[in-house]
Parts: sequence; C-alpha cells; structure tokens
Amino acid sequence: MSELPPKLLEDLRVDLALSEGQVLAWYDLSLETLFPMSGKIFTEKGLSLREVLLPEGRSLRRVRFLAVDLLAKAQSTTLRHLAGLATLRRLLGAREGWRVNPEVRADRPDAVWGQVAVEYDAGEYSVPTLRRKLGAFEAYPAQLWGTVSPRRRRLILELAKEMRIQNLEEVFEAPWG
Repeated sequence: MSELPPKLLEDLRVDLALSEGQVLAWYDLSLETLFPMSGKIFTEKGLSLREVLLPEGRSLRRVRFLAVDLLAKAQSTTLRHLAGLATLRRLLGAREGWRVNPEVRADRPDAVWGQVAVEYDAGEYSVPTLRRKLGAFEAYPAQLWGTVSPRRRRLILELAKEMRIQNLEEVFEAPWG
C-alpha cells in the first residue's frame, strides 16, 4: 500500500468511508495507486478497500470504497450512505462537531453537526420512511438533508412543507459517487 496523504486519513476518521470517485476527485489519487494488486476486499493499516455491487436503475454497478476497518463487513448500502454524508459534510464545510452514526435508523439522524440533525437519502427511502425521519428530527433545533438528485430534493421539500416541519434548514443535492 502506498502512503496515504494525511488529509485523506483525517477525512476517513471523520467520514468513515469514501467512494473511489471521491478519492479521485478530492485527493487526485487512484485506488490502484494506493492499493496495487488488491482483490475485492483488502485490509491494511486500519483501512479496507471494498468492491461492492449497488443498484443503479435496473442494473447493478460495481463500486469500490475506502473505509475504516470497523466497516470491513458493512453492507454496500451503508458504504454508499456514508459516502453521501461525506459529500454533504464537504458541501457544508463542516469540521468541528461532526459525528457520524454508521447505523441507519429511522429515529436517529445519520450524523449530528453540533446540535443539528443531518440526514442523507440515497434515493431509496420510501415516502413513509421520509415522513418518519422528518418528524423524528423535529426534536432537534434544526435539520439538514442531502440527497442524490433534484427530484429527491423536491420530494423531501414537498413532504416537509406538507408536514409543516419548521426546523428543516435546507436539502442539498449531494451525489455520493
């Protein structure tokens, strides 16, 4: 394994997982350079390289993720979710006070930034799940959401308006790939 840049290691400690596309775009590094001759799962120095299949439309897409060892056996959807949160954190410029919850649960946000609930929708939550989450996070002073597309963004905003959610600050388009 090549030496990882300190900024990448620092971000992985916060975000827990990054997609191959994020590593290339944000650090100008290819996973082949970092992990030459690695297979579908490779673990070294507290990091895992994972190749997974994710649904994309009616087919499956192969995606590789760099993750902390804690997530060596995480589901592919968990890795995608964390990569989406990483994009959202980057859009927000969040550093201090950002805490990720790697467990997806309807009653807990995906992350907390200070006292703000942060949620990421990778485009697969059902409308009832979106409603449950929007309602559950009203207990926080504010909530911020990220999602994969303009269509999903509009849906979340429409549901929040229909539900009269008062603490929704913003819904960002934050593609994870």
